[in-house]
Amino acid sequence: MTSLTLLCLAVTLGFGAISQRVCGMGMGLVAVPFFVLATGPVLGVFTVNLAATVTGLAVCYSLRNDILWDRWRTIAWWSIVGTLPGVLIVAWLPSALLQIVIGSFLVLALITSVWLVRYRFPIPRQALGATGFVGGLLNCTVGQAAPAMVLYQRATRWDQRTFQATLQPSFLVMNIASLVAKGVGVDLPPIPMGALVFFATVTGATCLGIVAGEILARHVSSELARKFAFAVALAGAAATLFRGILAAMQG
Repeated sequence: MTSLTLLCLAVTLGFGAISQRVCGMGMGLVAVPFFVLATGPVLGVFTVNLAATVTGLAVCYSLRNDILWDRWRTIAWWSIVGTLPGVLIVAWLPSALLQIVIGSFLVLALITSVWLVRYRFPIPRQALGATGFVGGLLNCTVGQAAPAMVLYQRATRWDQRTFQATLQPSFLVMNIASLVAKGVGVDLPPIPMGALVFFATVTGATCLGIVAGEILARHVSSELARKFAFAVALAGAAATLFRGILAAMQG
């Protein structure tokens, strides 16, 4: 890996952190494709999980007054449970097949939600736990928990302000669980340019993005943030599908 490549990766992390602060999500969408391409799927998703953990801590503190902690507890617990089969899938299932299946399902579900949001359906109480489980599994396998969370938001009409805030400690738990599980159950490939330089760059770029996002968020309305969040989730699902198809064609 060259210094220019590492700089490009740092820039994507900065933009990912800005998106995370402005609309509550986006680190996975912005950073995962570039990191997977440059460092491979295992180290790529692992690194983004690490950067998202740093981002989650900062954004969680910034939005702490709007967090619905009762909902967070349900999401957090079930996301940890969902991480366990996720790490097994990463170790055993071909990456291309996994991304095609998950990406296809998420794209279809999000597009369908545009129509379904016009109607009210009874949402079972267990749906929040199921969403946390799926979010944890997706975060561990493809680095994309946001589409599952946005589906739940749209189905329940969860307001953007508290939804965005509650996502932050939820994503924080998902990423920590994923990092711990992969550190135990998955062998990481060699880290380019040395671990110290690589992770120092990752951390520095993420922190700069958080500061920029904090400034930008003051000028973005809740409605615009909600629309941006949906667009980010849909793009993330489409990117997952595209990466899977590309990997299958190359394989």
